[in-house]
Amino acid sequence: MNAVMLPETIHPDLWRGNQLARARSRVIDCGDESLARELPGGGWPRGALTDLLVQQTGCGELRLLRAAFEQLSSRPVAMLQPPHDLQPTALA
Repeated sequence: MNAVMLPETIHPDLWRGNQLARARSRVIDCGDESLARELPGGGWPRGALTDLLVQQTGCGELRLLRAAFEQLSSRPVAMLQPPHDLQPTALA
């Protein structure tokens, strides 16, 4: 038996980008109207792990998080296993 485990069977807040999911939690504004239409709840979920899956790393994907970083400037943010060393100048 080769069952495919769907994210929502693991936890109701897990979803894939191509699933038009809706968040059940609070979100942080993503700063982009077209991206907000695709994100669950219209923004980045608070208190949750977000994994950015891109075809090519280092293409400026952290710009997607800029509005959230600005809103969270006084709160800690953890980057788990980024594909490259983070550049403080770029983050500033």
